[in-house]
Amino acid sequence: MALIRLPHSGLVVPTEQVRVTQVSSTDIGTGIAWSGTVRDGRTLLGAFTNGGRGGPTQFQAADDAGARRMREFIAACRTADGDPADEEAVGEALTDEHETSKAIAAAQRRGRTLIRHYDDFDIPGFWESTADPTAPR
Repeated sequence: MALIRLPHSGLVVPTEQVRVTQVSSTDIGTGIAWSGTVRDGRTLLGAFTNGGRGGPTQFQAADDAGARRMREFIAACRTADGDPADEEAVGEALTDEHETSKAIAAAQRRGRTLIRHYDDFDIPGFWESTADPTAPR
């Protein structure tokens, strides 16, 4: 089985068909609570959720088949370092992939390039630039 390294998180997955397709979030005062819908192609598997209070990100299956498919998928995933990925790492990476892809597409629609940066606490953020990274200086 050929594995695929996702471009924004580095997570290594067995297929790009399993992905987060929608994220909703809300600031609860102690953090951001969020939920990300997970699909395998068009099939709903469930959602990754995080309560925003420092707890783990967990998968909530839509049904038994979704739970089974997600267990198989997570077992086949690897971190960017090649280590087995756990449920939380997979959920956060798939959500980051979705959110980053949306941000890139939005910047491109505005004719801009999205540049990722990290703050002093290694938390990622983005800057938009009008520079074209493909154009020679």
